[in-house]
Amino acid sequence: MYRYIPILGFLVLLGCIGQSSYELTDQQKQEIVDIVKSVIAAQTQLSKDAIIINIKNYEIVSDVLKVNLSANIGGQSVDFPVYFTKDLKYIMFGMEKIEDLRLQLNNLQQPTVGQSLSIPDLSDTPMKGGQNAPIIMIEFSDFECPFCKRFADTTMPQLMQNWIDTGKIRFYYIHFPLNFHPKAEPAARASYCAQKQGMFWEYHDKLFQNIQSIQNNEEGYSKLAEELGLDLEEFKRCYNSQEAALKVQKDTMESMNQGVSGTPSFLVIIPKELTTLDRVRQAATVVQGQVRENTQYYGIFFSGAYPYAQFNQMLTLLYSS
Repeated sequence: MYRYIPILGFLVLLGCIGQSSYELTDQQKQEIVDIVKSVIAAQTQLSKDAIIINIKNYEIVSDVLKVNLSANIGGQSVDFPVYFTKDLKYIMFGMEKIEDLRLQLNNLQQPTVGQSLSIPDLSDTPMKGGQNAPIIMIEFSDFECPFCKRFADTTMPQLMQNWIDTGKIRFYYIHFPLNFHPKAEPAARASYCAQKQGMFWEYHDKLFQNIQSIQNNEEGYSKLAEELGLDLEEFKRCYNSQEAALKVQKDTMESMNQGVSGTPSFLVIIPKELTTLDRVRQAATVVQGQVRENTQYYGIFFSGAYPYAQFNQMLTLLYSS
Protein backbone atom coordinates (compact mmCIF):
# COMPACT_ATOMS: atom_id res chain seq x y z
CA MET A 1 0.00 0.00 0.00
CA TYR A 2 1.38 3.40 -0.87
CA ARG A 3 1.23 6.42 1.41
CA TYR A 4 -1.03 9.22 0.24
CA ILE A 5 -1.03 12.82 1.43
CA PRO A 6 -4.25 14.50 2.61
CA ILE A 7 -4.44 17.53 0.36
CA LEU A 8 -8.17 18.19 0.28
CA GLY A 9 -8.74 21.67 1.65
CA PHE A 10 -10.85 24.76 1.24
CA LEU A 11 -9.97 28.44 1.13
CA VAL A 12 -12.83 30.92 1.44
CA LEU A 13 -12.01 34.43 0.24
CA LEU A 14 -14.37 37.30 0.98
CA GLY A 15 -14.17 40.86 -0.34
CA CYS A 16 -13.21 42.66 -3.49
CA ILE A 17 -10.89 41.34 -6.15
CA GLY A 18 -8.01 43.66 -6.84
CA GLN A 19 -5.70 43.58 -9.83
CA SER A 20 -1.94 43.82 -9.46
CA SER A 21 1.12 44.13 -11.60
CA TYR A 22 2.22 40.76 -10.23
CA GLU A 23 3.73 38.63 -13.01
CA LEU A 24 4.79 34.99 -13.10
CA THR A 25 7.86 33.92 -15.01
CA ASP A 26 7.66 31.02 -17.44
CA GLN A 27 9.67 28.93 -14.99
CA GLN A 28 7.24 29.72 -12.16
CA LYS A 29 4.27 28.83 -14.35
CA GLN A 30 5.88 25.48 -15.18
CA GLU A 31 6.56 24.82 -11.49
CA ILE A 32 2.88 25.48 -10.70
CA VAL A 33 1.77 23.09 -13.43
CA ASP A 34 4.23 20.43 -12.24
CA ILE A 35 3.20 20.56 -8.58
CA VAL A 36 -0.54 20.54 -9.33
CA LYS A 37 -0.07 17.64 -11.74
CA SER A 38 1.83 15.71 -9.04
CA VAL A 39 -0.90 16.37 -6.49
CA ILE A 40 -3.67 15.21 -8.82
CA ALA A 41 -1.69 12.11 -9.78
CA ALA A 42 -1.38 11.28 -6.08
CA GLN A 43 -5.12 11.73 -5.51
CA THR A 44 -6.34 9.86 -8.56
CA GLN A 45 -3.61 7.22 -9.02
CA LEU A 46 -3.30 8.31 -12.66
CA SER A 47 0.07 8.66 -14.34
CA LYS A 48 1.20 12.23 -14.96
CA ASP A 49 1.00 11.49 -18.68
CA ALA A 50 -2.78 11.14 -18.30
CA ILE A 51 -3.05 14.64 -16.79
CA ILE A 52 -2.87 17.84 -18.83
CA ILE A 53 -2.78 21.16 -16.96
CA ASN A 54 -2.90 24.62 -18.52
CA ILE A 55 -2.89 27.99 -16.78
CA LYS A 56 -5.81 30.06 -18.08
CA ASN A 57 -5.05 33.21 -16.09
CA TYR A 58 -4.07 34.36 -12.64
CA GLU A 59 -4.72 37.28 -10.32
CA ILE A 60 -4.10 38.55 -6.83
CA VAL A 61 -7.14 38.06 -4.58
CA SER A 62 -6.96 39.48 -1.05
CA ASP A 63 -3.16 39.30 -1.23
CA VAL A 64 -3.27 35.64 -2.35
CA LEU A 65 -2.33 34.36 -5.82
CA LYS A 66 -5.32 32.70 -7.48
CA VAL A 67 -4.36 30.58 -10.50
CA ASN A 68 -7.23 29.46 -12.73
CA LEU A 69 -6.43 26.13 -14.35
CA SER A 70 -7.90 24.17 -17.23
CA ALA A 71 -7.26 20.45 -16.94
CA ASN A 72 -7.88 17.17 -18.66
CA ILE A 73 -7.72 14.45 -16.02
CA GLY A 74 -7.93 10.93 -17.38
CA GLY A 75 -10.07 12.13 -20.29
CA GLN A 76 -12.31 14.40 -18.21
CA SER A 77 -12.17 18.17 -18.77
CA VAL A 78 -12.49 20.39 -15.72
CA ASP A 79 -11.63 23.96 -14.74
CA PHE A 80 -10.68 24.83 -11.17
CA PRO A 81 -8.64 27.39 -9.21
CA VAL A 82 -5.59 26.76 -7.03
CA TYR A 83 -4.32 29.27 -4.48
CA PHE A 84 -0.73 30.11 -3.55
CA THR A 85 1.05 32.61 -1.38
CA LYS A 86 2.65 35.22 -3.62
CA ASP A 87 6.16 33.96 -2.88
CA LEU A 88 5.04 30.51 -4.18
CA LYS A 89 6.25 28.80 -1.01
CA TYR A 90 2.81 27.58 0.04
CA ILE A 91 0.03 25.93 -1.92
CA MET A 92 -3.37 26.23 -0.29
CA PHE A 93 -4.44 22.61 -0.35
CA GLY A 94 -4.76 23.04 3.41
CA MET A 95 -1.64 25.30 3.45
CA GLU A 96 1.01 22.75 2.54
CA LYS A 97 4.50 24.17 2.24
CA ILE A 98 5.68 23.55 -1.33
CA GLU A 99 9.06 22.08 -0.39
CA ASP A 100 7.39 19.75 2.14
CA LEU A 101 4.75 18.75 -0.41
CA ARG A 102 7.46 17.90 -2.96
CA LEU A 103 9.23 15.77 -0.36
CA GLN A 104 6.00 13.90 0.41
CA LEU A 105 5.30 13.37 -3.28
CA ASN A 106 8.81 11.98 -3.80
CA ASN A 107 8.18 9.50 -0.99
CA LEU A 108 4.80 8.23 -2.21
CA GLN A 109 6.23 4.87 -3.20
CA GLN A 110 7.33 4.11 0.35
CA PRO A 111 5.15 1.40 1.93
CA THR A 112 3.04 2.48 4.88
CA VAL A 113 3.38 1.00 8.31
CA GLY A 114 0.44 -0.42 10.20
CA GLN A 115 -1.63 1.81 12.44
CA SER A 116 -4.48 1.67 14.90
CA LEU A 117 -7.88 0.81 13.45
CA SER A 118 -10.52 3.49 13.94
CA ILE A 119 -14.06 2.41 13.03
CA PRO A 120 -16.20 5.26 11.63
CA ASP A 121 -19.61 6.17 13.00
CA LEU A 122 -21.86 4.37 10.51
CA SER A 123 -25.21 5.23 12.11
CA ASP A 124 -26.36 7.51 9.24
CA THR A 125 -24.35 5.83 6.48
CA PRO A 126 -26.07 4.05 3.54
CA MET A 127 -25.70 0.28 3.86
CA LYS A 128 -26.34 -2.84 1.81
CA GLY A 129 -26.47 -6.31 3.34
CA GLY A 130 -27.47 -7.89 6.61
CA GLN A 131 -26.80 -6.26 9.98
CA ASN A 132 -25.31 -9.52 11.24
CA ALA A 133 -22.84 -10.01 8.37
CA PRO A 134 -19.42 -10.67 9.94
CA ILE A 135 -17.32 -8.55 7.55
CA ILE A 136 -17.76 -4.80 7.06
CA MET A 137 -16.64 -3.10 3.85
CA ILE A 138 -16.69 0.70 3.59
CA GLU A 139 -16.26 2.54 0.29
CA PHE A 140 -15.04 6.16 0.25
CA SER A 141 -16.26 7.50 -3.07
CA ASP A 142 -16.91 10.44 -5.41
CA PHE A 143 -19.78 10.44 -7.92
CA GLU A 144 -17.69 12.22 -10.56
CA CYS A 145 -14.71 9.86 -10.24
CA PRO A 146 -14.41 7.59 -13.33
CA PHE A 147 -12.76 4.84 -11.28
CA CYS A 148 -15.63 4.92 -8.78
CA LYS A 149 -18.03 4.51 -11.69
CA ARG A 150 -16.00 1.55 -12.95
CA PHE A 151 -16.27 -0.06 -9.51
CA ALA A 152 -20.03 0.64 -9.35
CA ASP A 153 -20.64 -0.70 -12.86
CA THR A 154 -18.43 -3.78 -12.93
CA THR A 155 -17.35 -4.88 -9.45
CA MET A 156 -20.29 -3.95 -7.23
CA PRO A 157 -22.86 -6.17 -9.02
CA GLN A 158 -20.65 -9.22 -8.45
CA LEU A 159 -20.03 -8.26 -4.82
CA MET A 160 -23.80 -7.97 -4.42
CA GLN A 161 -24.44 -11.41 -5.88
CA ASN A 162 -21.69 -13.33 -4.14
CA TRP A 163 -20.99 -11.51 -0.88
CA ILE A 164 -23.63 -8.94 0.10
CA ASP A 165 -26.89 -10.69 -0.79
CA THR A 166 -25.52 -13.92 0.70
CA GLY A 167 -25.10 -12.27 4.12
CA LYS A 168 -21.32 -12.43 4.25
CA ILE A 169 -20.52 -8.71 4.24
CA ARG A 170 -22.14 -5.38 5.09
CA PHE A 171 -21.30 -2.66 2.58
CA TYR A 172 -21.30 1.06 3.48
CA TYR A 173 -20.86 4.20 1.35
CA ILE A 174 -19.06 7.32 2.68
CA HIS A 175 -18.77 10.51 0.61
CA PHE A 176 -15.35 11.91 -0.33
CA PRO A 177 -15.96 14.53 -3.07
CA LEU A 178 -12.66 15.58 -4.61
CA ASN A 179 -12.31 19.35 -4.84
CA PHE A 180 -11.42 19.37 -8.55
CA HIS A 181 -14.69 17.60 -9.44
CA PRO A 182 -17.32 20.39 -9.58
CA LYS A 183 -20.31 18.01 -9.50
CA ALA A 184 -19.03 15.77 -6.72
CA GLU A 185 -20.15 17.76 -3.67
CA PRO A 186 -23.59 18.78 -5.03
CA ALA A 187 -24.18 15.18 -6.16
CA ALA A 188 -23.25 13.92 -2.70
CA ARG A 189 -25.76 16.32 -1.12
CA ALA A 190 -28.43 15.21 -3.58
CA SER A 191 -27.80 11.54 -2.81
CA TYR A 192 -28.15 12.27 0.91
CA CYS A 193 -31.56 13.80 0.20
CA ALA A 194 -32.55 10.64 -1.67
CA GLN A 195 -31.27 8.64 1.31
CA LYS A 196 -33.61 10.65 3.56
CA GLN A 197 -36.48 9.28 1.46
CA GLY A 198 -35.14 5.72 1.54
CA MET A 199 -33.74 5.62 -2.00
CA PHE A 200 -30.01 6.25 -1.69
CA TRP A 201 -28.87 3.26 -3.74
CA GLU A 202 -31.35 3.89 -6.55
CA TYR A 203 -30.19 7.52 -6.71
CA HIS A 204 -26.55 6.39 -6.44
CA ASP A 205 -27.01 4.30 -9.58
CA LYS A 206 -28.77 7.15 -11.41
CA LEU A 207 -25.94 9.53 -10.60
CA PHE A 208 -23.23 7.25 -11.95
CA GLN A 209 -25.29 6.69 -15.10
CA ASN A 210 -25.92 10.40 -15.71
CA ILE A 211 -23.14 12.37 -14.01
CA GLN A 212 -21.51 13.55 -17.25
CA SER A 213 -24.72 14.97 -18.72
CA ILE A 214 -26.60 16.14 -15.65
CA GLN A 215 -27.04 19.88 -15.02
CA ASN A 216 -24.98 20.77 -11.96
CA ASN A 217 -27.79 22.57 -10.15
CA GLU A 218 -30.97 21.95 -8.19
CA GLU A 219 -32.96 21.42 -11.37
CA GLY A 220 -30.61 18.74 -12.68
CA TYR A 221 -30.53 16.71 -9.48
CA SER A 222 -34.28 17.17 -8.95
CA LYS A 223 -34.92 15.67 -12.37
CA LEU A 224 -33.29 12.42 -11.27
CA ALA A 225 -35.30 12.53 -8.05
CA GLU A 226 -38.50 12.96 -10.06
CA GLU A 227 -37.64 9.94 -12.21
CA LEU A 228 -37.45 7.88 -9.01
CA GLY A 229 -40.75 9.20 -7.73
CA LEU A 230 -39.30 11.10 -4.77
CA ASP A 231 -41.15 13.92 -3.03
CA LEU A 232 -39.69 16.85 -4.99
CA GLU A 233 -40.61 19.57 -2.52
CA GLU A 234 -38.89 17.71 0.30
CA PHE A 235 -35.94 16.82 -1.95
CA LYS A 236 -35.35 20.46 -2.92
CA ARG A 237 -35.67 21.65 0.66
CA CYS A 238 -33.10 19.08 1.71
CA TYR A 239 -30.74 19.80 -1.23
CA ASN A 240 -30.43 23.45 -0.17
CA SER A 241 -30.24 22.72 3.55
CA GLN A 242 -27.36 23.02 5.96
CA GLU A 243 -28.16 19.46 7.06
CA ALA A 244 -27.13 18.03 3.68
CA ALA A 245 -23.99 20.16 3.51
CA LEU A 246 -22.97 19.12 7.02
CA LYS A 247 -23.51 15.44 6.23
CA VAL A 248 -21.09 15.65 3.29
CA GLN A 249 -18.59 17.63 5.37
CA LYS A 250 -18.81 15.03 8.14
CA ASP A 251 -18.13 12.23 5.64
CA THR A 252 -15.24 14.17 4.13
CA MET A 253 -13.61 14.70 7.51
CA GLU A 254 -14.09 11.03 8.43
CA SER A 255 -12.49 10.04 5.12
CA MET A 256 -9.50 12.27 5.75
CA ASN A 257 -9.17 10.92 9.30
CA GLN A 258 -8.93 7.44 7.78
CA GLY A 259 -6.15 8.62 5.44
CA VAL A 260 -8.24 8.77 2.27
CA SER A 261 -6.90 11.10 -0.43
CA GLY A 262 -8.03 9.36 -3.62
CA THR A 263 -11.13 7.52 -4.75
CA PRO A 264 -12.32 4.89 -4.56
CA SER A 265 -10.75 3.83 -1.27
CA PHE A 266 -11.92 1.00 0.98
CA LEU A 267 -11.75 -0.12 4.59
CA VAL A 268 -12.52 -3.79 5.31
CA ILE A 269 -13.13 -4.75 8.95
CA ILE A 270 -13.34 -8.25 10.47
CA PRO A 271 -13.54 -9.41 14.13
CA LYS A 272 -10.30 -10.87 15.44
CA GLU A 273 -12.15 -13.94 16.71
CA LEU A 274 -12.93 -14.93 13.11
CA THR A 275 -9.45 -14.79 11.60
CA THR A 276 -5.73 -14.56 12.23
CA LEU A 277 -3.21 -11.80 11.63
CA ASP A 278 -1.42 -13.96 9.06
CA ARG A 279 -4.63 -14.37 7.04
CA VAL A 280 -5.30 -10.65 7.20
CA ARG A 281 -1.77 -9.92 5.98
CA GLN A 282 -2.23 -12.36 3.10
CA ALA A 283 -5.52 -10.71 2.17
CA ALA A 284 -3.98 -7.24 2.34
CA THR A 285 -1.25 -8.14 -0.15
CA VAL A 286 -3.90 -8.93 -2.78
CA VAL A 287 -4.94 -5.25 -2.88
CA GLN A 288 -1.65 -3.68 -1.72
CA GLY A 289 -3.48 -2.80 1.48
CA GLN A 290 -2.45 -1.52 4.87
CA VAL A 291 -3.22 -3.71 7.88
CA ARG A 292 -4.75 -1.96 10.88
CA GLU A 293 -6.00 -3.29 14.21
CA ASN A 294 -7.55 -2.44 17.55
CA THR A 295 -8.39 -4.66 20.50
CA GLN A 296 -11.35 -6.35 18.77
CA TYR A 297 -10.93 -6.00 15.01
CA TYR A 298 -8.50 -6.21 12.12
CA GLY A 299 -8.81 -3.81 9.22
CA ILE A 300 -7.43 -3.54 5.69
CA PHE A 301 -7.28 -0.08 4.12
CA PHE A 302 -6.57 0.27 0.39
CA SER A 303 -7.23 2.44 -2.65
CA GLY A 304 -8.12 1.57 -6.22
CA ALA A 305 -10.91 0.15 -8.37
CA TYR A 306 -9.48 -3.35 -8.49
CA PRO A 307 -11.20 -6.00 -10.62
CA TYR A 308 -13.74 -8.21 -8.87
CA ALA A 309 -11.30 -11.14 -8.92
CA GLN A 310 -9.01 -9.36 -6.46
CA PHE A 311 -11.85 -8.32 -4.16
CA ASN A 312 -13.08 -11.91 -4.23
CA GLN A 313 -9.63 -13.31 -3.47
CA MET A 314 -9.15 -10.90 -0.57
CA LEU A 315 -12.58 -11.61 0.93
CA THR A 316 -12.20 -15.37 0.46
CA LEU A 317 -8.95 -15.32 2.45
CA LEU A 318 -10.70 -13.47 5.27
CA TYR A 319 -13.97 -15.39 5.24
CA SER A 320 -12.58 -18.90 4.86
CA SER A 321 -10.39 -18.40 7.89
